Amino acid sequence: MKGKLLAIALFLALLLPLANSTRGEGLRNYLDEERSSHMELMGYRNVSQFMALAETNPEILCDELDMDYDQLDEILSRMPRVRFFDQVDPEEQPLGLLLEDEPRIVSYEELLYQQPEYVDMNVVDLIPNCTPIRDQGNRGTCAAHSGVSFLEYEFVNYGGYDDLDLSEQYFFYACKQRDGSPDSDGTTMTAVRDVVKYDGTCLESTWSYNPNPTDDPAQGPAPDGAAEEAKGFVYPDVKYWGPFLKPSIDTLKSYINDGHIISFGTAVYNSWYQSPETKRTGVVTMPLSGDTVAGGHAMDLVGYVDNTSYAGGGYFLLRNSWGEDWAYESVTGHPGYGIIPYAYITNYWQGGFTAA
Repeated sequence: MKGKLLAIALFLALLLPLANSTRGEGLRNYLDEERSSHMELMGYRNVSQFMALAETNPEILCDELDMDYDQLDEILSRMPRVRFFDQVDPEEQPLGLLLEDEPRIVSYEELLYQQPEYVDMNVVDLIPNCTPIRDQGNRGTCAAHSGVSFLEYEFVNYGGYDDLDLSEQYFFYACKQRDGSPDSDGTTMTAVRDVVKYDGTCLESTWSYNPNPTDDPAQGPAPDGAAEEAKGFVYPDVKYWGPFLKPSIDTLKSYINDGHIISFGTAVYNSWYQSPETKRTGVVTMPLSGDTVAGGHAMDLVGYVDNTSYAGGGYFLLRNSWGEDWAYESVTGHPGYGIIPYAYITNYWQGGFTAA
């Protein structure tokens, strides 16, 4: 088995880059109809995505499609040559959501059963109304970045501010006073909700963000006057859904239709977390049957596209906090933003909130 894995890795490493049109070639010329349909529903819609998965997680791919390494090697030998220049560095993609529940992986067959027969084919894009993309650096502060993105969005679009740069540093410090895990470089969505409702956060100019970890995850204490200033950026009227009482996709879309973004947390799986193609395009794929959890992550839903060829009947537009080097050739046209299938949210939701 190790010999076959090495052969596949060497084969992929020697491939040369092609034009983007070839990178995006579909899978139906290389897989039979059943397997290509299977992979497309899981979010693998082109050669680049398939080859990135074969490079980073060939065992998972073989298990998913019930094939051996010889079969995979034969398929790869017929595919166009693609080379991945940007390998994933976990330090550039820090996680930091403390999972309150580790969900069960939903199979391809279950996704087929969940697939809607009809959707309205609507498109809503709130990205132009968002503040600039931030970068959490090497710290597990994704939840604070998600919460601050929500606050900035609401105060800029509905609170009379032309521009706003709030402090992720203070926000995360406030989360650590609430989450019961002072030594963990991460926090929970319930802590994020409560900071938004009761504590708020100060201006970035009052307490600027440090992208580097220290021995104290909270990096306190807060500067003098920061807590008082933060009270001016509290947002008490939020609707929260926990990991065990999940919102429907139609409910989430209705809030986006009303012009509000959604802060949420989810489990992250290695099939897309380790993919150089996801890093390039921002396309989050569905977990595969043999997948493993890399950790938890918080982001924001900032729009949606109905499309019955995607798992769950469409996908959400996604705002991340890994800077613009993530999704640098984003399918949304905006570096730092990506897409995530409705079915991913339905099955792997870990809590979230929006404006009530």
